[in-house]
Amino acid sequence: MDHLGELAKVVFHDSAIAKGAATEDRIVAAELILKDINPITEAYLKFMQYVLGFFNKLNAMFQSKDSLIAVIQEESQRLLRCLCQNFLKPSSIKDPAKLNPLDPRSLLALEELYVGAGCQGILDKITMEGGSSEVRDFKLRCISFYQTAVLEVQKRLPISGPFFHEVRLLQPSTALSYEARKRLPSLSVLQDRYRHLLPSVGDVE
Repeated sequence: MDHLGELAKVVFHDSAIAKGAATEDRIVAAELILKDINPITEAYLKFMQYVLGFFNKLNAMFQSKDSLIAVIQEESQRLLRCLCQNFLKPSSIKDPAKLNPLDPRSLLALEELYVGAGCQGILDKITMEGGSSEVRDFKLRCISFYQTAVLEVQKRLPISGPFFHEVRLLQPSTALSYEARKRLPSLSVLQDRYRHLLPSVGDVE
């Protein structure tokens, strides 16, 4: 009962079924829905629950009304590092601009691949029951997922480039730090350097 209820909460997050699965009179509905879920499928659900957590902060940031220009590159790099540390060697993720998730020399060994504690616990049970080949296939798919996620982050977010690095000066914590300001151009220099990106007087009402 407890196992099915917990799994229902993972699959049907915040839905009526998930809430009802915690009570005795609704657990039958959860059993009917979850009866065909095998351990590998449950492992996939736990893996996705773990991975999607990395995107939550960035997603919440994009939904806010605050200006992102001063922090978007830093947060994009943070997301990239969080993903990469699960399947790439530490030496290969030192420079986000040169990172290649498809380089086989950069991959961790399968036994070192991290898929989240909940997922790994399920995989350990499957291995103990003689499903080592299933676990191997599962982890190879997880690597493919990580690689695709990293490539999409690299394509869609400002991981590198001088503009988003230099405009960190607009971030209050940077602007108020003398040491941080010394490493970045002054506001007047930025204004001259990126004048072509600024609206003309006629564009501003």
